Amino acid sequence: MRTILWLIVGMSLLALPTISIAQESPKVVVSPMVYVAESESVDAIRGAALDGANTYLNGWREVVSPVEESQFRRRVTRAPNFEQSRRIGEKWVQIGLTEYKNLKTADAIESLEQAVSTFETINFVVIDRKAYANALQYLALSYLDDPSRPNPARSLELMKRMLRSDPSRGFKQGLFPAHVVDFFESSRRSLERDLSGNGPDVQEARATAAAAGADYVLYLSVLPDGAGFDVVLQVFERKTGTYLPLERVSAASKSPEDIQEAANQVVSRFVTCIMTPVVETQGPVERSRGESPWSMELNFAYASFLGFPADEVVVFGNYGASVGASYLITREFAVLGMAQVLTSLRDQDGYLVDDFTTLRGFAGVSLGYSFGPVRTELGTLAEFATLSDVVVCNSPQNIVDCDDAGESDTYEFSALAGLTARPKVTLQLLTSLRLTLSGSATFYIFPLSDRQLNFPLTVESGFEYRF
Repeated sequence: MRTILWLIVGMSLLALPTISIAQESPKVVVSPMVYVAESESVDAIRGAALDGANTYLNGWREVVSPVEESQFRRRVTRAPNFEQSRRIGEKWVQIGLTEYKNLKTADAIESLEQAVSTFETINFVVIDRKAYANALQYLALSYLDDPSRPNPARSLELMKRMLRSDPSRGFKQGLFPAHVVDFFESSRRSLERDLSGNGPDVQEARATAAAAGADYVLYLSVLPDGAGFDVVLQVFERKTGTYLPLERVSAASKSPEDIQEAANQVVSRFVTCIMTPVVETQGPVERSRGESPWSMELNFAYASFLGFPADEVVVFGNYGASVGASYLITREFAVLGMAQVLTSLRDQDGYLVDDFTTLRGFAGVSLGYSFGPVRTELGTLAEFATLSDVVVCNSPQNIVDCDDAGESDTYEFSALAGLTARPKVTLQLLTSLRLTLSGSATFYIFPLSDRQLNFPLTVESGFEYRF
């Protein structure tokens, strides 16, 4: 009887209508940072490109869910402490402009850096891109006009970001010094080369996606291409943290109508890509993209102790290898750890009876900044080290047999601890691979007294792999 009852219940369940759960459409936002190559009607062309993109997205709401500009602005303004941060940023701008006009460029740099940092924290470019661009412009000019702290790389970065925020800005001969006009034009050309191949910084794109609550961020650019112009689309995918392949469509002319049509077409390619399922063959190992916060490095190391217990021993070398790992918390700040093993070389006069081994461990933090493929870092680390016995001959007349004759001194260094400064430079060779060169200096503070061995200077060279 119980079996028959279960069969009836099962057949009743099978007879129920199938309930389908609709999959939520991916959310897409078009970035307000639209670059337009030099033109008399930059704002009109920029607006046409945005209209073309948004019009197409709104026509395909069954495939994508567009984040309207009003929605994006509302999300930004409703973020915690937005108004307070906005007022602070605008105040810093006022102070910085006053200092710049009074030729206090060093003070202007400090104030305007505070303003730009505050604006970027709250995504102020979405609310008032021209005010944001104004802060970037005068910060770049302050760096260019301050001979005490020239920083052309920072000025170039600021000029590029200014042009992406407000491409209508320009520096005309007669209103600005010739070197400023030349620097601006070179910045524009550099930006156009960048936008023809690379999307904006991944950290910036990830922050934009988070602020808009979007799965995809669309970046549009109108770039010269021979005698005509192309509308270029770069799409950042939040899930993978990478850019989709670049798309570009040639415009019939640079009129707003033709630019709008080209933007409409180039966005249609993105929507088609979303509609078409991509079947990927899953391999046993996922391919590295070089954008993980984790990295590891392997180096050849050469070190020398400037402080040694035996005065008669001339400075000698130690060679070995080191392996380390680091984790980027932000684009500039990382935590890292490293292990190193060294073996000593014989000193010049032969006082060292035998080779000894040094084991060193490091843990600390580093600050870094990237200039294109080159990245510079400065690390501060705590070091812990131990050495095998150091045997030194104390009889110059019997160096060959002094150990057997008992004419040697043995030094034991079972535990050492100190602080290390480590500058480092890396050069990107491939997507995930970098060439590294670093140096370090350590001062041992433990043991607290009778520090006979101290001041190791180390040079390392090798490779860094970012997952």
